[in-house]
Amino acid sequence: MKARRIIKITLTDEARLESLGAITLTPLKVAAGVAIGLLLVMSIGFLTVLVTPLKTLIPGYFRESDRAATEQALLRVDSIREAYLRNEAYVANIHQRLNTSRPSQKADTSNMASRPIAADSLLPPSAEETGFSKVMQEREKFNIAVVAPMAAEGMLFYPVTDEGVITHASRASRRALVAMPARAVVMAVADGSVIARYFDAAIRAYTVIIQHDNGFVSRYTGLPEPLVGESENVLGGQVLALSPSPAAGHPAEISVELWHNGTPLLPYDYISSHHSYTSLQP
Repeated sequence: MKARRIIKITLTDEARLESLGAITLTPLKVAAGVAIGLLLVMSIGFLTVLVTPLKTLIPGYFRESDRAATEQALLRVDSIREAYLRNEAYVANIHQRLNTSRPSQKADTSNMASRPIAADSLLPPSAEETGFSKVMQEREKFNIAVVAPMAAEGMLFYPVTDEGVITHASRASRRALVAMPARAVVMAVADGSVIARYFDAAIRAYTVIIQHDNGFVSRYTGLPEPLVGESENVLGGQVLALSPSPAAGHPAEISVELWHNGTPLLPYDYISSHHSYTSLQP
């Protein structure tokens, strides 16, 4: 058998020839002693750093007050940056609207970090606003009926789809329902700029709002995933999205609304198509 190495240390009082004690060391005892010594040193160092100001010298250490102040500063910087980008996009949109000599071509998508707008982000009109609007519409109904067609004379409107038609029941409505087959394309009715794109959880579909020239605004509701984003310039006839999935035995439908300087119009008078509804039946 292999002999184990043992170290024995004996303390002797030579004057009295007495043995004061003896210590026997084995490799196992030596290793255990070294481990215990390292553990004690590490524990003393950890406690020293924990209970003394030395902990502030540790890389990455933040006092609670400094951490809270830093988080608040980062939030303010992020809010300022977002407000700056939105103001820049707003100013760029105004410049583009005022530039009547701009070429009619699609511009690059803005790099602004857009945030989806909730469908209920705007407050409903008050009773006073509703009453004032009715009074003004009654007073200016003849002027309004003339101004919108005159403003539209300098514009080129496109049908919202080449494969569908505004339903007969909604032709006299300010919210036109457009019926179309599956996988049909939904197009912009005129040149303009996308000012809103958000998901409406109530109908589980997207809404896109486009600002056009001469004070016209169009809104498309009931779209699946749109192919355009906020602040993007679009051309009349450009594809905005594909048609939603049709219900059983019925074609797909989306709704289209049109305004001129805040006054709702009849979309059928501007973007009607000559396709027959019977051609959409399965």
